[in-house]
Order: sequence, then structure tokens, then C-alpha cells
Amino acid sequence: MGSELMSFEVARFAASDDLEALRRCQRLRYRVYCEELGFDPPDMDHVRRLDVQANDPVCDLLMVTRKDDGELAGTIRIQGPGAGPYYAEDEFVLDGAWWQGRQLVEGARFAVSPAYRDGVVPLLLFRAFRDGCRERRLTDLVSVVLIPDTGQDPQIPLRALRWLIGRVELEMDRARPRPGYLYAPFASLSPADLADVPPAADRSLPPMLRMLATPRSTLCSPPAYCRKFGTWNFLLVTDLAPRGGLRSAP
Repeated sequence: MGSELMSFEVARFAASDDLEALRRCQRLRYRVYCEELGFDPPDMDHVRRLDVQANDPVCDLLMVTRKDDGELAGTIRIQGPGAGPYYAEDEFVLDGAWWQGRQLVEGARFAVSPAYRDGVVPLLLFRAFRDGCRERRLTDLVSVVLIPDTGQDPQIPLRALRWLIGRVELEMDRARPRPGYLYAPFASLSPADLADVPPAADRSLPPMLRMLATPRSTLCSPPAYCRKFGTWNFLLVTDLAPRGGLRSAP
């Protein structure tokens, strides 16, 4: 892994300061979210093949590129406090006591080129994201991980949940899917209901979910279902604080 790590470099930039870099990231996001996953929100720019979002200009982005030819291998957007609504709030209600006063940071639009998904690129993005958040004392990372509903495995959300048991903390009453994203059979789902469900295979799950599946992450809600794009969406909060360090909670 060491030699592979040395083949890439990571850069962080404010979207408002580097339009060219932003366009490169939006182009990769278009390939992943539009061409692979079929997303087509109103602000998707099909003419220029860019995934453009209204809150991009007020966020920072990370990009991982190859050192030899500059190819963009992966990107993620960093949205801190005060930069507008989080993507998670579109699909989940975050109104319980646990959320009050917290300085959340959201990692969104995680996109890695297919050639690099099983290598070090996801790890490089996460490490850079974590280190930057720690510098700003932002220690509660909120993420929505998308699993496409391809129709090939009707049990995929249950198998993904079964895979998460024992890997993350389960506090599925911290939040709830918004009415348009609620899948009623999952509203009162508990780990006991999954005892006979075989877990998903590691490689069938998104790199972001595999990366966040640690004891420092908490699954905060039953999965939401996006009917428009056909995805199962998992809400996780990850504790980024150094061991023994100060947290951003009130």
C-alpha cells in the first residue's frame, strides 16, 4: 500500500477560489452520479456534463490526483456549519435533542473513479477530510451513503444493515426519514429482525460505507428510500475527534 499511496497527491481548495478545479470535480461527480447512478436533479448540467449544486460555491472540496499525469481519481465536498442546509436534511429529520447545538460537518458528493475504488483513494480522501476537520475542531461528520436499488437483490437494504451490525453503533432513533423518503416496513426495524438475514458481501457495498464502518460511526436512522432515483440512503455520524481530544458537542 505504501508505494500506491505515494502515487497520488491530495489537495483541498475553496470552490469559490478555483473554478477550474471545481469543474473537474463536478465532471467526475457527473460520471458517477448521473451516468452510473442515474441521478438527474434540476441543476444537473447535461450540456457541459457537470454535476452542479447550489451550495458548491460556499464549500471546500478535496481532490485526489495521480502524480504522474494529474488524472482526477476522487473527490468529496466538505460542508461546514453556516454553509446552508445539509444534504442529509433533504431526506432525514434531524430535530432530536442529540442534534441540538452540534457543529456538524458533512461529507457529500463522494465520487471515486471506478478504476480506483478498491485502492487507496477512498482512504486518502477520508484521512484528508478527517485531518482538516480536526484542525477546525469539527468532530461530528454526518454522511448519507447511497446504495442503488438495482432490482437484482430485493434484500439489499436489509443485507447492508446486517453487515453494519457489529461494525458501527446503532442509535436508529436519533433521526427519521422525511415522509417522502419513508419506507414504512423499516420504520420500527430492530437488529433482532435481521437475525436470519445474510450480510451483504463487502465488495457489493459502496466504498464510502466500507470506509465509515467503524465503531466510531453510528447509524442514526432506518434507511430512507429515494423513489425518484431508486437508492437506499443510510445516515451515519462519525466521531472524528482524536482519542482523548476535545469534541465539538455543546
